Amino acid sequence: MADRYKTEYDELGKNYCLLGAKDEDIARFLGVTDRTLRNWKRDHPSFAEALEHGKARADSLVARSLYDRALGGDTTACIFWLKNRQKHAWRDRHEIDHSGKVGVDPIQLLLSQVEGSALKPKDAA
Repeated sequence: MADRYKTEYDELGKNYCLLGAKDEDIARFLGVTDRTLRNWKRDHPSFAEALEHGKARADSLVARSLYDRALGGDTTACIFWLKNRQKHAWRDRHEIDHSGKVGVDPIQLLLSQVEGSALKPKDAA
């Protein structure tokens, strides 16, 4: 099949990206397969650059909107912003190593015996 790429696809693709389109959406809009779109991006640098520019601009507009909402006191926007910008301090999942130091016995967990509880240390049976 011949390459149906046209230079006007650069502007169309960029504008579609500005509306939030992903590559799958652009391929469907242009009536081609995902593979053809990938090939066009590889073979036509102006097309790839146009799509990247449109996506980057759209992302920056959304980031600015999120930033404005966070500054305005929107708690959800604040949390989302901080989780993505301050990943070391604002994350839902914290990994804790319970194995102890290398070459040393694993950390022993001692459970308090609660009256009527089946949770007892192994040696307390």
